[in-house]
Amino acid sequence: MSDQSYNYLLEVIRDHDISVDESLLKRAFNDPKSQTAVRAWVEEYISPETILTKEEATLYGFFALIRILIN
Repeated sequence: MSDQSYNYLLEVIRDHDISVDESLLKRAFNDPKSQTAVRAWVEEYISPETILTKEEATLYGFFALIRILIN
């Protein structure tokens, strides 16, 4: 399978150490019922502007924890 959206999503997932069942991901991209919607979702929502870096995610988690502890 050579699909830009799939490869890009897989790259983002790996870069962010996100655990995913790649067989399910492949199935979603290969299934005629879902492939168009899945590709459109990746193209619209997965980009450097919408995905936190590892450092940003850590910082966000830290501040969320502080907020919980204060309240």
